Parts: sequence; structure tokens; C-alpha cells
Amino acid sequence: ETEERANPPEWPASYRAVISDKVPVRHDPLDRKPEGLAVEQSVRFSPGARAVFEAGRVRGTAESLGAAYSVSFWFRNDLSTRARAVTSYLFSRGPNGDKQAPGDHLGIGGNYRESYPGKLLVFNGNDADEVLIGKTVIPPGTWNHVVFVRDGERARAWLNGTLEIDGKIEPTTSGSEEFYLGARSDFFAPLKGYLAEFALFDRALADKDVRDLHTAAQPGKNRLEK
Repeated sequence: ETEERANPPEWPASYRAVISDKVPVRHDPLDRKPEGLAVEQSVRFSPGARAVFEAGRVRGTAESLGAAYSVSFWFRNDLSTRARAVTSYLFSRGPNGDKQAPGDHLGIGGNYRESYPGKLLVFNGNDADEVLIGKTVIPPGTWNHVVFVRDGERARAWLNGTLEIDGKIEPTTSGSEEFYLGARSDFFAPLKGYLAEFALFDRALADKDVRDLHTAAQPGKNRLEK
């Protein structure tokens, strides 16, 4: 299965329709440079590989982001999960460049704690300093689907359709409208890997929505074209 998941899923035309039916604030397949988002440092786009991150970041704003919102996307991390304190941040929301990094930060754990490497994590910044950690080790070099849902104090994250994280963590975004793909709000722990099919919603998705977004794609059917 790991070998199969090294290739991107197939995202059929129906996948776009599934996302569209759920009325996202924005949907960026990332097969080309997304309109209205800033690309910072090294990120390339192609129809086959989608967004290729080499320590770069994509930054955007969404005025409708409130206390409840959700993101869905596919990712592949190619860095060893013991190479650094946090392997990579995949999605982040918070004020740009703030060294204390208040906000919501979804990433892959590294060697900061023995139980963290390769697991999904949610972090709310250096001042609040709270972490929620997932259960499943994500092998480097595999494509995976993640959905992150913030609903007031509650944060949940699903990995490949399975609930990995469900807990309370203090919201520290202060209503920030800025979000980031491939690195944290202060550019910490950038991704070495790939992202695809990013969708942002201004509400908390229901369990059925999460299942729909996962099953509409077919893992491992696409050939990776760099």
C-alpha cells in the first residue's frame, strides 16, 4: 500500500464537483499557480505533481474565516520524520511573520518528543503552547488526505478518512484572515513535498463531508510527473 501511495491519487472531474457541492470559500487544485494567492520562495506547479514545495510557501487571505472553519487537501511529505523538531507544517492560520506564531498550525510531528515523529499535530503557538497529536505514523513519500476542522475551542483532524485528532485547544488566531500552505505563519518548518486539491470552508464540516472528500479520489492511480 505504501508503494501505491507514493503516486498521487486520481482526482477525477467528479472530485471537483464533490468539493463544489460543499460550497468552499476557495478551491485550488494546485495544478497551476493559484489565482489570488502569493507564492513565496520555492514552489512549483504542474498538472501531474501539483504543488511541489522545496522550502517555499503559499500565502492567502480569506475575509470570511471565523471561529469555525475547515480545510481539506492532499499532501506528500518527503522528509525524514526524525530530521527536525517538526517535520513540516502543512497548513497554518495566523498573523504573518509573528515569531510567537499565534494561530492554528497543522503539521507533521518530528523529533521534538519521542512520541511525535510522523504523526499529525495541531499547535496553537508559543505563548499558549498546546499540542494535539495524532495516532498514526505517516510514512514519508506517501500521499495522504487530511481534513482539519476548527469549531470554537474544538479541533479535529482526519487522516485518510479516519479521525486522528479530537480535542480542545485554545483558539489563538485572534480572527486572522491570513492562511498559509507548506509552512507556518512565521515560515517555520517548511514542507519538502507536495500538496494538492486545497479547499477552504467557512464552517465546520460534518463527518459525512469528510468521508465524501476522501472517497471521491482514488489513491495511487495517478502517475507522478515532476
